[in-house]
Amino acid sequence: MAGSAKVESLEALARFRASLCKFADEARTSLDSADSEVRRAVAWVQTEQRAFWQRQVHNCADQVTQAAAALRHKKIIPTATGSQRDTADEEKALRLAKARLEHAEQKVQQVKRWGLQLPRDVLLFAGQVRGLSQAADTDIPRAVGALDRMTVSLEKYLAAQTGSALSRGGDAASVARASEDEKIASASDEVHKQDVDTSDGSGDALSRKRPSEGDDQ
Repeated sequence: MAGSAKVESLEALARFRASLCKFADEARTSLDSADSEVRRAVAWVQTEQRAFWQRQVHNCADQVTQAAAALRHKKIIPTATGSQRDTADEEKALRLAKARLEHAEQKVQQVKRWGLQLPRDVLLFAGQVRGLSQAADTDIPRAVGALDRMTVSLEKYLAAQTGSALSRGGDAASVARASEDEKIASASDEVHKQDVDTSDGSGDALSRKRPSEGDDQ
């Protein structure tokens, strides 16, 4: 015969179910948030940053053109004495403008490279979190359903056990009452028998006494 199930508390199962549901909800929220942030980052690199650094290249190119023009102008216009003007500041401005242009062009190339790399990284990220996503969307709901069925079965089992115990208790009470009634009836019969025996004995004594009195007369 199979052993009895040991059920400590259905409330513990209910708390475990609530924890599972909470974990699934938080996992979905976190995954959705991460997916949104990743896609936003990709869009930022591919659109905003690319447009920004392309504008910077255009602006820096204009600054280089202006700095080069200022340097040429300074060189071709002599001083009042006919000597060549000092062009150190213009040459420095031109070097800085060219450095800024080179930096902006490098940024454009980096943005282009990352704009191609990030979508591949997003696919890799999606593959790595697919297990968690499947658990939150499929496995945990399935487990919650199984837990609900288990809880229903346990509740029916406990109800059956309680009903059986009450039935056994009622039967025992009935047996006890029947036994008590039987004892009472037996005692009553015994008392009645004793009364009958006593009555018969008294009659015999009287009948034996009367003839003796007659003989004396």
